[in-house]
Amino acid sequence: MLAPKSNSYTFNKKGIWYFSRRIPADLRQHYRTNRIAYSLRTKSVRDARVRAMSDAAKLDRHWHILRISSDDLPGKHLLTDAVQEPAAEPATDEHSFKDAVAVYLRLKGHYRPPTFEATVRRSCGYLIDCCGMKDLHDYVRSDATKFRDYLFAKAAG
Repeated sequence: MLAPKSNSYTFNKKGIWYFSRRIPADLRQHYRTNRIAYSLRTKSVRDARVRAMSDAAKLDRHWHILRISSDDLPGKHLLTDAVQEPAAEPATDEHSFKDAVAVYLRLKGHYRPPTFEATVRRSCGYLIDCCGMKDLHDYVRSDATKFRDYLFAKAAG
């Protein structure tokens, strides 16, 4: 009886092991290439197989998520609304920073000490002091840089 071959998705080139895996045809629109290949940075066969199998499992999970979230999912019409469309906040174009802080505290603040909320509000207050109260989509990268410099100056002075 033949032993089943386990595909390790590896190949050896000049003593270094590489990972290589073909991208499935139904997922190629998400990638710029038909194959994922890169160095595993090892000369050990055992290490190469372990790393390759771990990476292959991560790819399988990612590809599964891509397939599930695909619009052309077979039988998607049979899913319940809760599974089909995740519950979301009311759709508006404007989300204030204050509202975002409130949502964050509502979602993450349960069973936290009172200092958690105080820290969040103080940190967000620093951002407002530095960059002003804006809608979330109005904050830009330069605001992040300005905020970083503001915090460094605050710590130094």
